[in-house]
Amino acid sequence: MNIVMRAIISSLLAFLGFGCDRQSANQRPQTQTINAADLKPNEIQHEQLSEAQLRRIKKLRLMYRQTANQYRLQS
Repeated sequence: MNIVMRAIISSLLAFLGFGCDRQSANQRPQTQTINAADLKPNEIQHEQLSEAQLRRIKKLRLMYRQTANQYRLQS
């Protein structure tokens, strides 16, 4: 009985999964344009970045600097 239930549930999930895929393939994505003047800042704003965020920025800057230097050497 346990094997039968697993087979039924697996078949049902597969059927639902394939059904959802077909539906999304038929729908075209919609693009909306908005006026930049209508944008408003979020209510949550912090005075400064956290230490973790500053560390991530420093790592990204270092990585970018190294990548840019390698690119310059290859050119």
